[in-house]
Amino acid sequence: TAAYLDAEDALAAWIDECCVVGVNESDRSSALFASWKIWATQAQEYVIPQKRFLDAMETRGYHPKHTASARLILGLRLKFADQFAPL
Repeated sequence: TAAYLDAEDALAAWIDECCVVGVNESDRSSALFASWKIWATQAQEYVIPQKRFLDAMETRGYHPKHTASARLILGLRLKFADQFAPL
C-alpha cells in the first residue's frame, strides 16, 4: 500500500538521521522502536506497528538477536541512546 511504501522511505530517513550503522553496532529493539515512533510522529509520517517495524529492519539486513537480558537488533544503534530509553 501507499502508506507502507511511505513508511519504508521514512525508515530510511530515520536510520540516516537517528542511527549509527555498522557491523559492530547493536541496540535494544524497544529503544529503536521508541525512537522510530517519536521521530515518525514528529515528522508526521505513518507510524508502522512494532511487528512491521521489526520485519522492515530484518528486510534491510538488521537482524534480531535475543540475549538473556534484551532483544537486540544488530547492525545499528541510536546516535543518542538515552534520548529514547523505553519507560
